[in-house]
Amino acid sequence: MEIIKKSLKLYGLCIVGSILCLVLTATFNMIGANLLGKQIGYSMQGEFEDKENSAVILYSHYYDDGEDLEKAKFEEKGYTLTEIPIKIPTTAWNIFAQFCLFCMMGIFVYNELWKLGFKDNNLVRIGKKTEDKLKGLKIGLITTTPSILLFAILIIGRTTYAAKVATTTFSFLNPYIERLIYIFVGYKGGYISQLSVGAVITIFGALLFIPLVAMVAYLLGYKSIIVSEKLIYKKK
Repeated sequence: MEIIKKSLKLYGLCIVGSILCLVLTATFNMIGANLLGKQIGYSMQGEFEDKENSAVILYSHYYDDGEDLEKAKFEEKGYTLTEIPIKIPTTAWNIFAQFCLFCMMGIFVYNELWKLGFKDNNLVRIGKKTEDKLKGLKIGLITTTPSILLFAILIIGRTTYAAKVATTTFSFLNPYIERLIYIFVGYKGGYISQLSVGAVITIFGALLFIPLVAMVAYLLGYKSIIVSEKLIYKKK
């Protein structure tokens, strides 16, 4: 029962962490695309010279789609056209952003489980609890179970209703792996059913990030090991 309660508490913390990850993702996307991104196409804005406030986005064109066949059509209709660049973050930037997202979520999980491990060690010493060094892993797995089950259902149901579930939907529910999913899917988006076997295995592995951090944090707390002190101080 205690593990269930701790899992629910950690799940609540992960929700808070997910909200912050969404904000962080939006910030990284804006910086990565506008300042450090590469142009992949453009949105064509058109307006009539004899009309005020007539500027509208007519269409979007991507370079990998080939030649822009729409431009001449709108020029013939009398539009004055202006290209507005469409940019996306580079792969290197997405990898860096994903690392930061892992760190953001990891902080919430690590702090909670380290404190729990430290507390349990004291209770075990005085005989009020039984030692369970896998407790952190169990809590992490239970916390992540909803995401793992959802992903499994979407993969198993590739040929049914799940075939048209967009990857953006799944990444919105699990924003701490949003950039990883984007790397596999690309800027045009896609569906879960379109993911390759390698992508499925990698994303599933990424979902185990929370259980892994929970396990390590609990064990370090149980042994009263403070990582920051190990990095700063050295034994004589």
